[in-house]
Amino acid sequence: MTTTPRALVTAALPYINNVPHVGHIVGSHLPADILARYLRARGHDVLFVGGSDESGTTSEIAARKAGLPVAEFCSRLHEVHRRIYAWFRISYDIYSRTSEPIHHETTRAFFAAVYENGYVVPDTVEQLYCENDRLFLADRYVEGTCPHCGYEHAHGDQCERCGKLLEQKELIDPRCTICGGRPVLRTSRHLFLRLDALAPRLEQWIENATHWRPQVRAEALGKIRAGLHKRAITRDLDWGVRVP
Repeated sequence: MTTTPRALVTAALPYINNVPHVGHIVGSHLPADILARYLRARGHDVLFVGGSDESGTTSEIAARKAGLPVAEFCSRLHEVHRRIYAWFRISYDIYSRTSEPIHHETTRAFFAAVYENGYVVPDTVEQLYCENDRLFLADRYVEGTCPHCGYEHAHGDQCERCGKLLEQKELIDPRCTICGGRPVLRTSRHLFLRLDALAPRLEQWIENATHWRPQVRAEALGKIRAGLHKRAITRDLDWGVRVP
């Protein structure tokens, strides 16, 4: 047996829809790299893991604009990201990608466990549908004006300016990001995560996290106490992890 302390260090996975800039390095990869190097210097057995986030609507939209199949677009951009982080000497032990089979297998295993424990339920949701493109519009396929701060380029899931989580039908003057047309509301069936059922245990766990900064704990607890609701975890997409 070994008495060497072990540490797993991870960094936020960058979306693969564009070339990373210095802000991405400073905001995510560099702080994690500093921690990984510090722990190694202290004698820890460190595994530093990162990867390219290829899933979701951002990749589909960027690939459409580039006129490429999504898989080919993601492969090209993954290599760009990998070279840039290597050039900055970010000391990843593993820099992977979410399209790898092991990621899909692990995600489905997590989903199955959560589903079996009763935290995933089916439900219907009113979702914007583009009659021109004949497509239910997932989060990033919709833009509109934020009802909270008036930002005109808010997405269908969140406003990038004020940070508020949104439902598509809350957007003022929504538009399809593919054709620019005005979508209509239709009913779509999805799977939802029971955040409301998880709230009590999550609140207790955060209250016991006394090593957190006070303002971080207060913000997290404030969101929980304001009321968590079940949230859709599936999307009408061709690209991503298939539901088992």
